[in-house]
Amino acid sequence: MGEMNCKKRVQRHLEKLDRSNTLVKTKKEMAQVDGIRNGIIDKLLAISDKDYLLALLRLVDNSSIEGDKIKLTKEQKLMLEMSEADIQNGRILSQDELDKNDLEWLKGK
Repeated sequence: MGEMNCKKRVQRHLEKLDRSNTLVKTKKEMAQVDGIRNGIIDKLLAISDKDYLLALLRLVDNSSIEGDKIKLTKEQKLMLEMSEADIQNGRILSQDELDKNDLEWLKGK
């Protein structure tokens, strides 16, 4: 049970790391993306030509979303390996302990 909680915490940490160390889109950029997407959807709904729609479907199906994959640096991979070793060797803190340490650190600033 404890190991599973550790894995969940590591997963949450990885997700935070991914968000903070990759190209993070701002709210404005996300709004622009949403606007573009909605505009495309509106135009698609107006198309009735079956061949045209099939061509668009093939284009979308064949397009790569590789750019959306997160690439970690060597340093990030090393940190993850070190974290995994910490977990395997029992060098972990509970969420409560972590929160307490964070508060103490913040008070010291």
